[in-house]
Parts: sequence; structure tokens; C-alpha cells
Amino acid sequence: MNIYVSDTLQLVFPDIKYAEELHEIITNENERLREWLPWAYNYGSVEKAVFYTELTIRNFIEKKSFGFTILYLGKAVGLVGTHSIDYANKRTTIGYWLSIDVEGKGVMTECVKALLDFCFDELKLNRVEIVCATENLRSNRIAQKLNFQKEGLFKQYELHERGFEDVNYYAVLKENWKK
Repeated sequence: MNIYVSDTLQLVFPDIKYAEELHEIITNENERLREWLPWAYNYGSVEKAVFYTELTIRNFIEKKSFGFTILYLGKAVGLVGTHSIDYANKRTTIGYWLSIDVEGKGVMTECVKALLDFCFDELKLNRVEIVCATENLRSNRIAQKLNFQKEGLFKQYELHERGFEDVNYYAVLKENWKK
């Protein structure tokens, strides 16, 4: 399953063929990614990238979570997707990361918008959440641009190399989602 975003942007089903491209981005940009993404601290080999891709495929097929590779002009440039889906309560949290090469072009905002359409229209969810470090201005701006409501501030919520970070907790409800 792929999601068409625009002529230059697509969200595609996870595939091993993109693992090497994504691994290269994560390796080359690891210091920058680690600033906000705790999983990047222990990032390693191509084999680990392949393992993660296989896990993402399995979760996708089992409908536990949906992680999409972001293709910009046909090249893998990041990931966007849901974390575990709480089907009983019709909610999920989303996460995302993007190569610095395409930051500032509106790519992630458009990808998150397409993912929200998928969550509300296809998965029939009622609530989608974003949790991001208070100092991660880019991630906070995406939530704000897409009319997520800030519902709280969680103190010392995520452990990073430099210590515990406070996070903003955002949510958007299906009834408030405007395309």
C-alpha cells in the first residue's frame, strides 16, 4: 500500500530495497538525528536497518503499526508512521524523521497530512497524537501547522544523551481534522 502525496512525494510500503538508502542517511546524519530521536543513539549496521525494515513490514501486514518510507523525487529521504495502534480506543501516536537535504521544503508537513488522512479515513481512528521535545522547534511547528491541540507538557519525559527532555503532547481528533 502506497500513499500518493504529490507528483514529487510518496509514502511507500516499507521495502528492503530502501534500507540501504535510509541507513546511509541515518549514519551520515546520526549526530543531528540523535539530538531528538533516542533510537538513533544505538543505531548501527545495515543489517540492523534491514531487521528494522523487516519488523516494520511485519507490523504493517499485521496492522499493528504503519511505517512508510518517504520518497522525494524517487529517493528515500526519511520515515513517517504510526506507533502501536490502540484499536479499542481508536488512537495512535505518530513519529517521523527526515534527511536534512529536504528539510524546510514542507515535505514532512505534507507527509504527516497524508498520514492523518490515512489514519482517519482508512484506519477509522478518532485521535492521533504527537509527542515531541519542547526544544524540537521543527517537530512542534508541524503539529501546530496541522491544527493539533497542545494538551500538555510532560516534564523529563524522554532520556537523551544530554539528560531528560521535556516534551509537548499534541493531539488532533477526527472531528477537528480539516484537509
